[in-house]
Amino acid sequence: MAHDIADTRTVVETLVRRLQPLVAELQDAGVGVGEWIEAVKISAYRAAHAATDAETGRAIFTRMSVRTGMTRTELARLRRVCYGERGTLRPTNRPRTLRVLDAWHRASGYLDAAGTPLALPLTGPAPSLQALIKEYAGDVPASSVLAEMQRQQLLAEDAAGRWRPCADYAQRLLARVSRWDQLQRIDVAGV
Repeated sequence: MAHDIADTRTVVETLVRRLQPLVAELQDAGVGVGEWIEAVKISAYRAAHAATDAETGRAIFTRMSVRTGMTRTELARLRRVCYGERGTLRPTNRPRTLRVLDAWHRASGYLDAAGTPLALPLTGPAPSLQALIKEYAGDVPASSVLAEMQRQQLLAEDAAGRWRPCADYAQRLLARVSRWDQLQRIDVAGV
């Protein structure tokens, strides 16, 4: 049993060394661990599908489950995702800064009558920046999320002490898409 654990540890440590630079690039592009995990699952599905199809002439979920370690239910969901059927992607664990910004641009309690994000006081009941962060960033302290948003220059304080998302938020999202173009050129095998 200890031998199996040592082998698993070696495999995981090797994968970490190879993937860490790619994951750093993904984080810089605003990709959260949930999106990364979903992409890995879809890749595992496609690889198992191709392998079992090549062996038997058809993909067999039981063999795919044995090969991937995923349940047949999960494989069925991934099949629906891959073929554009009813399946949905499960992008959980998105970066908390993006969760907050998305909510600030979509949640009715944080928008004015024209649909523009409200300027928010730092503290107090909703609508406030603190309340927004607590509602949409999960269990991370609001001060940590605020500090990261400031570091990334995603929001700014106005002269009245109210906070707004930076005016170039849309450009930042476009930059994220541009960053994806760069990521597509990364040779994973060379990482």
